[in-house]
Amino acid sequence: MTFIYVIICVIWIVRILNHYFKTEDEFHPAKYSCKKVAINPHLANSYKILEIDLNTSINPVIIQDAYSKQLVFATKNDTLGYKQNYYPQDFEAAKNYLIDYYNYLAYLN
Repeated sequence: MTFIYVIICVIWIVRILNHYFKTEDEFHPAKYSCKKVAINPHLANSYKILEIDLNTSINPVIIQDAYSKQLVFATKNDTLGYKQNYYPQDFEAAKNYLIDYYNYLAYLN
């Protein structure tokens, strides 16, 4: 019976040591994907997708205008056969992210 306890303790100690001595390569941040392309879920990336200047103060009207403009460009590029960097789902996700961020900041005030 003590032999089983020794084995369980050794396994437990090895797991604890592995947890504390992990390298940075073993930690993987969450990735969001759309059409099998990894999306960076940060605020600056949402500005980039909707082509909003980082110095611009955002509000729902500016976000909606940028979203509509990008959808029109994406539709034109699609009809002309150009390769697109972003898809309509990306624009929708960026718009929702920025509106949620705006609402969060408004709630804090």
